[in-house]
Amino acid sequence: MKHISQEDIAKKLGIAVSTVSRALSGKPGVSDAVREKIKAMARENDYHPNPFARSLRFDTPSIIGVIVPDIATYFYSNILKSIERTAQQNGYFSILMTSNEHLDEEKRAISNLMSLHVEGIIICLSQETKDCSHLKELVERHVPLVLYDRVGDDRMFSTVTIDDANSAREATSYMIERGARRVAYLGGANYLNVVANRKHGYLEALRDHHIKIDPRLVACHEIDYNTGLVDTMELLDLPDPPDAILGMNDTLTFAAMEAIKSRGLRIPQDVQLIGYTDEQHAKYVEPKLTAVRHNTSMIGKRACELLLDQINGNFKPQHITVGTHLEIRGSTK
Repeated sequence: MKHISQEDIAKKLGIAVSTVSRALSGKPGVSDAVREKIKAMARENDYHPNPFARSLRFDTPSIIGVIVPDIATYFYSNILKSIERTAQQNGYFSILMTSNEHLDEEKRAISNLMSLHVEGIIICLSQETKDCSHLKELVERHVPLVLYDRVGDDRMFSTVTIDDANSAREATSYMIERGARRVAYLGGANYLNVVANRKHGYLEALRDHHIKIDPRLVACHEIDYNTGLVDTMELLDLPDPPDAILGMNDTLTFAAMEAIKSRGLRIPQDVQLIGYTDEQHAKYVEPKLTAVRHNTSMIGKRACELLLDQINGNFKPQHITVGTHLEIRGSTK
């Protein structure tokens, strides 16, 4: 007779294998209702733990995996701190891996985390990730999974984002209301949800103020400092250059600031400038950068809470939007 396994129980109940393991081993982090369902099914099917499989596992604390595109940014490091704090408050520890903005490294990170038997994964997509089939496989296997910031457009994943479109609309309008008439948008690849949604908000602001849209003022290539420099130089070389620029993140905005200054132009008198994420050094440049501030602590907290909810058996996709604030400083009039 074939003995029932933890994987069989998980499949029958539609929950994660890690949740079954926690319930049967008496570990915290599983609701009473789910724990009782698991134990009832184990009793009904005469489940017995496999001593050989158990011997292969180390007696380690419960672990979740986190994948970021680039660890060396204030934005991601702040989110990571919040995830780790929330995880520890709930009896978990986190393992960090980075994709370095490459799809193959993102897939490798996922594979490594699965080999470590993490109980779930929180991930921000790399710049190269257009196809999310590798993530859909995780969902089909009932692996708890939450995406944040760059999340794609598939509603099957639980996500935590900001209101990209409305925040970009507000930022663009702010510069227009202070005299700008040639506002440029500096972004990354258009297939990234954050780029497309912020561009949409930028275009809506132009329409709101009856300003003709000029495709030459939209530069969407790569989220990279050198690319931002080149794109801004090309914008400034136009016969009718921009008098304001909205950068979709601080990396591109700081690149734009350097390019503007290299041309002997003044910020904000000649070119107004607004960035995103409001990294710490936004307050240390001259002039200080006006920026759309993310609530990074809340992004990390909610992402971790969604993952823990899935670990407890709630696999219904949930979508959370975290608010932003336009921090006014010296780079706008």
